[in-house]
Amino acid sequence: MIRVWGLETTGPGMGPEGAFSEYSEAPTVLDLLGLPDAVATVDVGVLTGDSEEPTGPMVAVYSLSVVGLETIEVAAGTIADALHLQLGLGGEFFGGGADEITEISDIWIQPGQLIVKWGQPAPGFGSLELVIPWS
Repeated sequence: MIRVWGLETTGPGMGPEGAFSEYSEAPTVLDLLGLPDAVATVDVGVLTGDSEEPTGPMVAVYSLSVVGLETIEVAAGTIADALHLQLGLGGEFFGGGADEITEISDIWIQPGQLIVKWGQPAPGFGSLELVIPWS
């Protein structure tokens, strides 16, 4: 199970105020036991800057499928048993229709290290990689 609340991103090019937030009305629980047959999707709203008003309205849609367990090399070292997921990105926020997935991004997670690597395209970034292990 993965529980999704939202995310906040700050930095250059992140909207007119240098930040954006994505959120869902209530935390969403993605049940991975149904994969690969039942691909879970999450609809979120998007806020920019310090505003409490959603832009748009603009909808981002995410889908999730499991590739499998892998050993992966990142700047932090070798991470065993990282769960490789493919994250579909879509909706109006990503330039598609309301329920359309327009891009696929690879992400590796591991319970002790959270997000280990997020390949391109990662929303709002080029890509992410764990540099220093969590302790």
